[in-house]
Amino acid sequence: MKTMKLALVLAFVSFAAMTFAAEQPSPKPVTVKMSLQKALNHKGMAWEMMKHLSPDFLAVEKPGHYSIEFRYGHHMYVIYGKYEEWISFFNLMKWRRVKPANGSRGL
Repeated sequence: MKTMKLALVLAFVSFAAMTFAAEQPSPKPVTVKMSLQKALNHKGMAWEMMKHLSPDFLAVEKPGHYSIEFRYGHHMYVIYGKYEEWISFFNLMKWRRVKPANGSRGL
């Protein structure tokens, strides 16, 4: 009888330990808020923004800053800027697309 009680207690304790071990809190995503000018200073982020963003969000006029949520690496960035700054960013993006690559300068 004592052996059976001991086995039941050990089974209960081991089951409780397994239950608590499986419950791990999920990591919360890190959100960083930065201006468009600071984001353009990071080369990798600027190139990813040029590849993935389109000026469609500028179609709705509103006072103040325009902001976008952008995932880069393992972080979520909220990038904000004035309308004029975003327009100059998209003009820079068009210029980068037409610029010839180093090997295709045509001799």
